[in-house]
Amino acid sequence: MGQTGQDSTRIGLIDFRRTPEGAGRVILEFDSEQALVDVHQHLGEIVLDISGGLLDDALVRRLDVIDFATPVQFIDAFATDSGARVVVMPRGEFEFASLQSGKRFTLDVSLKPVAGEGDQAITYSGKTISFDFQNIPVRSALQQIANETSLNFVISDSVTGDMSLRLKDVPWDQALDTIMQTKGLARRQQGNVVWIAPAEEITNQERLVLEASRQVSELEPLVSDLIQINYAKAEDIANLLKSVRAIEPSVQQSMFGSVSVAEVQTEENRLLSDRGSVTVDERTNSLLIQDTAQKIREIRELISELDRPVKQVLIETRIVEANEDFSRNIGVKLGLTGINSNTDLGSMIGSGSLANTATVRNDGISSSGDGSLGVNLPAQGIGSVSPASYAFTLAKAGAGWASLIDLEISALEAEGNGKIVANPRLLTADKQEAHIEQGQERIFTTNTLGEGTVVTKKAVLGLTVTPQITPDDRVILDVFVTKDSFVSPTEENINTLQVRTQVLLDNGETIVLGGIYTQQTSESVSKVPVLGDLPVLGPLFRTKGILDNRRELLIFLTPRIINPVLTAG
Repeated sequence: MGQTGQDSTRIGLIDFRRTPEGAGRVILEFDSEQALVDVHQHLGEIVLDISGGLLDDALVRRLDVIDFATPVQFIDAFATDSGARVVVMPRGEFEFASLQSGKRFTLDVSLKPVAGEGDQAITYSGKTISFDFQNIPVRSALQQIANETSLNFVISDSVTGDMSLRLKDVPWDQALDTIMQTKGLARRQQGNVVWIAPAEEITNQERLVLEASRQVSELEPLVSDLIQINYAKAEDIANLLKSVRAIEPSVQQSMFGSVSVAEVQTEENRLLSDRGSVTVDERTNSLLIQDTAQKIREIRELISELDRPVKQVLIETRIVEANEDFSRNIGVKLGLTGINSNTDLGSMIGSGSLANTATVRNDGISSSGDGSLGVNLPAQGIGSVSPASYAFTLAKAGAGWASLIDLEISALEAEGNGKIVANPRLLTADKQEAHIEQGQERIFTTNTLGEGTVVTKKAVLGLTVTPQITPDDRVILDVFVTKDSFVSPTEENINTLQVRTQVLLDNGETIVLGGIYTQQTSESVSKVPVLGDLPVLGPLFRTKGILDNRRELLIFLTPRIINPVLTAG
């Protein structure tokens, strides 16, 4: 909006800055407060027409402000027939607000906020307004904004001064914040009444209110109250009341956004006043509190939130140890016995079990034999089970001498499948550790420097669980499982299997913890050198054992949250 006949106004400065919020700020300074600036948007650019404006040659140029990382990229300044023009070239979707105060004109250009972007960004939702004032009193400008709202404005007498501003399609709450930031004002709202005053005045007023409240609290009589604690420990609540300080800012943010105003805090604003005290009655699990009536009311409200039944978790566990065993042993005994007899004997065959010596009886005539087992490689027993055997003897008699060939074959094969299942159930409170174990405890005697010492050792299947209930009713489990076993009935050495982990489960969900898998395989051969390697007769001179044992430990965990209401019933 240019005006003919207007006295010329010299432009002394064209500057650009980046605001803390990331907006671009264009600053124009004049030599007179009567400068008129027409702001409008044309083809995606912001045009500032200064009627009667005069530009020095040094200001007629293009400013490259891309490096400031704001929506503004370039600023052009040049002379026109009616004065001077400044063209601001932003990028993207933008919005702008201008303010003229005295000899200074500012234009803020910012990106339009995107829905869902940045929770800390200040959003304005007031009715859009447009103002164009020259040298208007600040009180009158605030009153004009009040006329556009349904709120009642109370403006302090300390608000003085004049300003010039031009606002076009700006939310009224943003316009109010802009004026207050420019003039160092602040506001407080109670209901539909808004109090506007200099920030320092509001701070001092609130400080006086706090001091008066403190003085009243110091003079207020003390009362005693007995508070019954139902679920928590009274001592824990007492320690909380003695240690926690609830410090709150004395300056609250208004519904229109934050205002840069000093905050007043005091450490005397705590759960117990300076004159207050708390005593624990362990017998009844109660608190005896002596303090002002206001403090006791606040403490009662806090205890009502803290003294609640703790949720419990039922942890159903199934521990499965599966094993698959296989073993096979094969062996032989082979011997040759010579017999001296005066009787001419015929051929004979006998069977039985071989020992290291042999006695032969034929037709009631006893003949002595002298011999032993040449090959003594029987099959070994498995546990307490002895191998089955079959023995036979080949005899050939001649005049005065006879020979016996003794052969015994023994074999044992064992195969077994087993499954050991333990199904413990643990019920514990939230964040409380629960432990259960079952196993054997043995006593061993050790001899150290001639002195006997009794040692007790345990080999147990143990489960330790600590649940934590999340706000969305899921369960975090800290699990520690041990599976110990003695190496043998007589040894004190212990085989140990352990699992330690942390898992997140839904209520009622089952998880399987595995991976503890052991396999023991062995193959042993005992033989007579050279003879045991013969192609056909080799098996008569060797014994062979095969062992293949497999074991696996699986742990199934299912947490279930127990409703405190159901538990109480």
